[in-house]
Amino acid sequence: MFYGITANQDYWKSKVNLFVALAPITRLDHATNGLLTFFAGAVSLVGNTLTFFHVYDLLGSGTSKLTKGVCGIIPQFC
Repeated sequence: MFYGITANQDYWKSKVNLFVALAPITRLDHATNGLLTFFAGAVSLVGNTLTFFHVYDLLGSGTSKLTKGVCGIIPQFC
């Protein structure tokens, strides 16, 4: 919510020079989708594996291109 305010109002843009969000944006406690529940349960395994192999960014600059492509094909996904 704060990001939305600062993105659209010049007053806040001039007053705030750094915004750090520390909370998760979603929770998957009551998800019913099998794929989502699998990944929610495997977060620590995937995180530890990526850290072991020193992988800190999966898609790099291709993230926005991939998102635009997927959203163009499957708008319900976005």
